Amino acid sequence: MRVFGEQERLPLPERCFICETHPQREAGVLLVDTGLNFQPTAPNPLKGRKILCSRCVSEAANLLGFRTSEEVDEARDTLEAARRFLQPIQNTVQSLAKDIESRTEKLFNLPGFDSTETSPVVKEQKAKENAEDESA
Repeated sequence: MRVFGEQERLPLPERCFICETHPQREAGVLLVDTGLNFQPTAPNPLKGRKILCSRCVSEAANLLGFRTSEEVDEARDTLEAARRFLQPIQNTVQSLAKDIESRTEKLFNLPGFDSTETSPVVKEQKAKENAEDESA
């Protein structure tokens, strides 16, 4: 496939295979040569080279979820701005996580600390659960 130049002469039928217009005469409309030929068995005004206009290609691309290069650039810029915004937050979270890990390690290494003991809060919660089970 290739795009026809503005001054380049189109092969017959000189029209878009989809909308059947003569878009070369319209400003800003690009034409794509598919490199394929339409060879109907009966007479047909579209006989010849299959050419697509940029309007039909754009409409089909939109229906398929494709985006323009401008939309992709905008999305890329938005993504990069979000990354720049989040980076300091991620750094803070990582720093806090390291600090918590360090403090936890220091706590577990305190003399007389038995990590196998259950905290008073957990003991209280287990006692409540046991009381509920016994009453049921």
